[in-house]
Amino acid sequence: MSFMAWDENYSIDNELLDGHHKELFQIFRKLNEKCMADDTAETYSVILDELEAYSDYHFTAEENCMNEAEYTYAQSHMLLHKFYMTRILEIKLKMYRKEYKLCHELILFLGNWLQKHVIGEDKQMSCTLCKTV
Repeated sequence: MSFMAWDENYSIDNELLDGHHKELFQIFRKLNEKCMADDTAETYSVILDELEAYSDYHFTAEENCMNEAEYTYAQSHMLLHKFYMTRILEIKLKMYRKEYKLCHELILFLGNWLQKHVIGEDKQMSCTLCKTV
């Protein structure tokens, strides 16, 4: 299996949110490829912006699903989303300060977070969401 490739173990049995997660994995793979090819801000700033924007879009949709389903742990789940977005902003700030050696930090944090979040928190949440969101 290729790096950060989607497989059914990541599925939360929600077509909409699974589609979002697949897109996040794809953007992350593009970011990883660019980082490994050339570790400069110019190389990956556009993809990092894309990842940030799509993550925000996805989190908004996921949070709406949680609110509609009156998910018990919605607030703590949303805090995890805020942490992720804050971390992306911190990394972007370093990038703009010309601290270019960010790829290792980016890949470790974002990859680990995405995989663990989907398999852990999102699977737990999906048990209470309607399947036709």
